[in-house]
Amino acid sequence: MTPRHTPLRVQLALGFCLLLSALLLLAFLAVYRDTRASLYQTLDRDLLSLARTEVSSAIDGPNGGPHFHNQTGPHQGVLFQPNGLILAATSSLSPEQARQMVERGQAAPMELSFQTVDNDRLLTMKAPLPGLPLARLVMRMPLQPVWQNLREVRFTLAWWGILSTLLGSFVAWLLAVRLTRPVERVAGLAERVIGGHTGERLTLSGESSEVHQLQSSLNQMLDELELRAAQQRQFVADASHELRNPLHALQGTLEVARRRPRSTQEYEESIDIALVETRRLSRLVGDLLELSRSDLERLELRRERVDLLDLLQACGQAHSGRAAQLGLHLQIEGESRPAQLDPTRIRQILDNLVDNALRHSPPGGTVCLRLHDDGLVEVLDEGESLEPKEYERIFGRFARLDDSRQRHSGGLGLGLAIARSLVEAHGGQLRAEARSGGGSRFFFRVEKGA
Repeated sequence: MTPRHTPLRVQLALGFCLLLSALLLLAFLAVYRDTRASLYQTLDRDLLSLARTEVSSAIDGPNGGPHFHNQTGPHQGVLFQPNGLILAATSSLSPEQARQMVERGQAAPMELSFQTVDNDRLLTMKAPLPGLPLARLVMRMPLQPVWQNLREVRFTLAWWGILSTLLGSFVAWLLAVRLTRPVERVAGLAERVIGGHTGERLTLSGESSEVHQLQSSLNQMLDELELRAAQQRQFVADASHELRNPLHALQGTLEVARRRPRSTQEYEESIDIALVETRRLSRLVGDLLELSRSDLERLELRRERVDLLDLLQACGQAHSGRAAQLGLHLQIEGESRPAQLDPTRIRQILDNLVDNALRHSPPGGTVCLRLHDDGLVEVLDEGESLEPKEYERIFGRFARLDDSRQRHSGGLGLGLAIARSLVEAHGGQLRAEARSGGGSRFFFRVEKGA
C-alpha cells in the first residue's frame, strides 16, 4: 500500500501559520507584560502621590492632631508609630483591618516599599510629623481596576490574534499555492513523460529566477534524454541490421551446402565462407560488448609503465602486411616516451585508427604514426578530407559517411567509437581534423605521469 504524503502546499501553509502564530504569541505576551507593568507603575505613582499629600496635610486639622484629609477615595491608610501605636486611620477601616495594615507596615522596609497583598496594592513609607519623627504611613488601594484593564487587554489581544491568524492563514495558503504551482507543473510533466509523452516540455515562466532555472534545466534534461533514447533506438536498429547480415550469409551458405551432395573442395569453400562470416559476427559482438561496458563505465584499465613508441612500432609491424597489400607505405615517427598506461587498450586504439586510415587511403599513399615529445599521438592518412562537422559524426556508432565504401572495405562503423571510449577511459580526448595538404589527422593524448 502506497503511503499517503501531505501535499507540499499544505505543509508550507501550516508551517507559515505556525510561525505566524508563534510570532504573534510572543508579540502579544510582550505587549501584555509591558501593559501590566505600565498599569502597576501608574497605580504606584498615584498611590505615592496620594500618600505624600496625606502626610503633608496630616496635622492641618482644627485640633492640630494627625488625621487623614481624604476620607472618600478608594484608598485606605493608617499613620502609626514604630511600636504599633495607631496615630490616625481612614474611617472606612475597622480596628481589626487597621491593626492588620500596621502589622504589614511594620514588616516592610523602613524607607519606601510597594507590595501586593491579596487584592490590594500596599505602600509603606516614612511619614515624619512634628513631634513624631519616626511616624510611618501604610496605604492600600484596590487592584480591581488594574485587573479589569488587563482583562480587556487580554480580550483585545486574543481577538486580534485570532483575526491575524485567520488572515495570515489565508495569505499563507495563497502564497503556498503560488509557490507550489511550478512544482506541480513539473510533477505533472514527469507523469506524462512516464506515460510516453516524451515530446512535451514546460513553458518557461517569469515567476522567479529559481523557477525559471528549474524549468529550463528540466527541459534540457528531457531533450538530452530524448536524444539519448533516439540514439539508443538507432543503435539497436543498426546493431540488429549488422547482426542480421552475417547471420543471413551464414544461414544461406549452410543451406546451399545441404541442398545436394558436394565435393570436398566445394564443402571447404562453403566452410571458408561460413568461417569468414562467423569471424565477422564474433568481431561485431565483441565490439558491441566493448561499447556497452564503456556506457556502463566498466572498462577495466590495467596501467603499467610502458614505452609509447614501442606500442606504435608493434602496431606498425602488425599492419605492415596489409599496408603492403593495399600499396600503402606505413611510417613510424617519434622517440622513446615512457608513460603509465594500459598497453592493451592503447594498442586497441592504435589498431582501430590505423585500420581506419588504411581503409581510406588511396594506393601509393602513406599512413604515418607519429609520437611527439609531449605524449601526443597522431595517425595521419592521405585519404579524402571531410567537412569539419563530419569529423564529429564519424565517432558515432555505426557511422558511415560513404555506406557503400565502408561495406566494401569491411568496416562496421564501430572502430572509431570504441577508440574514443577507450581514450576517454584514460582521461583523454580523441579528435580528428582535416590536413592542410589533404587527408585526415587523428590525435590524442592519454598518458598519466610519464
